Amino acid sequence: DVNQRVFGISWFGVSEAQGNPSLSIGLNYGEETAQGNLPDGNKRSAGLRLGTQKGVATNLVAAAGLGYGRDQFSQEKLIEYDTKPNPVLRVVTRSDSKLDFNLGLVWTPELNWSVRPAYTHTRASSNIPIYEFTRNDFSLTVRRDFR
Repeated sequence: DVNQRVFGISWFGVSEAQGNPSLSIGLNYGEETAQGNLPDGNKRSAGLRLGTQKGVATNLVAAAGLGYGRDQFSQEKLIEYDTKPNPVLRVVTRSDSKLDFNLGLVWTPELNWSVRPAYTHTRASSNIPIYEFTRNDFSLTVRRDFR
């Protein structure tokens, strides 16, 4: 359980050029105060996100995004690193970073309907290896807007 505060600022612009290309930029900062005994303690986060989209054909929009975030925790831990032939013990404070990239299309076959295939690649790094991962996500979203 945590108390969380998040602040952000963003900018979004659309061009009148063919396909109405757009660009967005967002910055965020957050703090989580641990309630109880969380193993990593309090957390501070900061991130940046860039996005763009452009109409590429009638009823078809291409979109891409790039995001980066960094998390710094407050609680020190004793970590055993499995190094051969002798393990090494170190006192560390967890620090994570995450980079993601996404591509997608939005097809509007009829008024109020959209179909969005998308791909997202995420790579998380940490000074504690158990928190590292790479993920590839393929999705298909079908949406109906009720107006």
